Amino acid sequence: MKKINVFLAGVALVAGLGLASCAGKSADSQNNAGAVAETAVAEGSVITLTEDALDTKDAEQLMIIDFNATWCGPCQKFAPIFKAAAEKYAGKVKFISVDIEACPEVAAQYGVSSIPQITYVKPDGTVDSHVGLMSAEEFDAAINAHL
Repeated sequence: MKKINVFLAGVALVAGLGLASCAGKSADSQNNAGAVAETAVAEGSVITLTEDALDTKDAEQLMIIDFNATWCGPCQKFAPIFKAAAEKYAGKVKFISVDIEACPEVAAQYGVSSIPQITYVKPDGTVDSHVGLMSAEEFDAAINAHL
């Protein structure tokens, strides 16, 4: 029993150090101009972020960021809804998928504490977020409210 407690304490310590190091780096990721084009893979109408940097300050259109993880059931359930919306609003809205484990600094930059989190970034810099699973109808209504 004592070995398990020591192991769990070690895991907690390592996790805490990892979170602290990500928080200190978020300013660097905010200053990475053009990061979406250079560090992303386009999958149809959805851009999947592949490196831990995202710059939204010069956005010319609404950007919708889906913060998710492969192990998250609600995230996986929302993925086809996100993709369908990306196809529907192609050319009007930029859709970006961010795996929080692959890009923890971007998640920290946008204050992600629960997933799925959908973050709306308007060209004027206004940021709004929704946490939790949405139906296709709810997501469509949210998109239209932010356009």
